[in-house]
Amino acid sequence: MKTAIHIFLGIICLLIYAGCEGPEGPTGPKGKDGADGNANVVVTLRQVATWTLTNDGRFFIANVSVPAIDQNIITHGSVIIYYSIDNATWGLLPAIIASTPSGDVFVLDYVYIVGSVQLQAQNVEMNSASLPSSVIYLKIVTIASSYLGKNEINEISWNNNVTR
Repeated sequence: MKTAIHIFLGIICLLIYAGCEGPEGPTGPKGKDGADGNANVVVTLRQVATWTLTNDGRFFIANVSVPAIDQNIITHGSVIIYYSIDNATWGLLPAIIASTPSGDVFVLDYVYIVGSVQLQAQNVEMNSASLPSSVIYLKIVTIASSYLGKNEINEISWNNNVTR
């Protein structure tokens, strides 16, 4: 009985799928002009092999120059960093990474200011620093934002509060 039901449902699905063909409908209305959109995305490639221990001994840091990070990026944009240990497989920061030779596991995170990124490495126990044992490759993506100046965002009332 179960086999018959499965066959019947399979035939119904096949008929429904085959019935999805039809003439193409009319072209829809033209959307808003995207001329004011934003494609200001800059990717900066860097390698980090030199680290400095902080004065309190809790972090290893590496400062990386990124000229694409300006005040506009800080105020309105975004900085996203991808990392790689082998320059082939990439992940997103922050991340937890195993340092193979030392056996330590460390957290790799970052902060950024105008003109630079600071990478921070610390062991997962968060009580002492753990130095990454290999070169870390970075793809630093800066995304400028032009959306805040658009009319649609200006029509939003930022003072309305939801009350219960």
